[in-house]
Amino acid sequence: MNCIIIDDDRLARNLLENYIKRTKTLKLIGAFQNPVESYKLINDDSNVDLIFLDMVMPEMNGIELLKKIDRNNLQIIVVSGYSGYALETFDYDITDFILKPIAYDRFFKAVEKAYQRGTQKRPDKFFGKLYIKKDKAFNEIYFDHILYIEKTKNGIEINTEEETFSIPMNEKEFLSKLPQNLFVQVHDSFIINCENISNINSKSVCVGHTDHEKMIPLMLITREELISKINNK
Repeated sequence: MNCIIIDDDRLARNLLENYIKRTKTLKLIGAFQNPVESYKLINDDSNVDLIFLDMVMPEMNGIELLKKIDRNNLQIIVVSGYSGYALETFDYDITDFILKPIAYDRFFKAVEKAYQRGTQKRPDKFFGKLYIKKDKAFNEIYFDHILYIEKTKNGIEINTEEETFSIPMNEKEFLSKLPQNLFVQVHDSFIINCENISNINSKSVCVGHTDHEKMIPLMLITREELISKINNK
């Protein structure tokens, strides 16, 4: 799940960032000091699945943001130092309320709840997985963790944010094993995960975020065709 943090406390943001890095089902795509900074991303980016939201912040508090955003499939985990907000926030159908200071086991419990809730709203094919052999062991790779697949001389490389897996398989054969509404071949040498697109222009598409960005040229599909596929998946 792609998530963002909204909290004016730097130490709290750092702690949540560390917890998110430890949790395989989560991918951090933004951290903000206040809701005003995050508002455009929340409303414009359909890739945001989950928000970790503080309550007491400058310019706009958490309750004001909850009133403004169109939640649909967007989930909210409120993280606050004030227990008095718990009852009020549940009126906005939040996923969970965590009282600061936050222990990892409590954080993980809330994330599991969000994951289960999310799988009920989205098709199972988004959360399927493959088993890939690496270093004499089989590794499970969830579809939504894959950024892109690249053709190599000896087969293909499967690139996730955590690591790269090389396997001696034909690119088209591997594409046939993937959910067709989630992955698309945009170039002779590249298959991308539409869920992990961070930017599209007329000639290329960027997948991944922060230190894991990869710019891939559009050769087999146009920008308009790719956007249409994303909107209709």
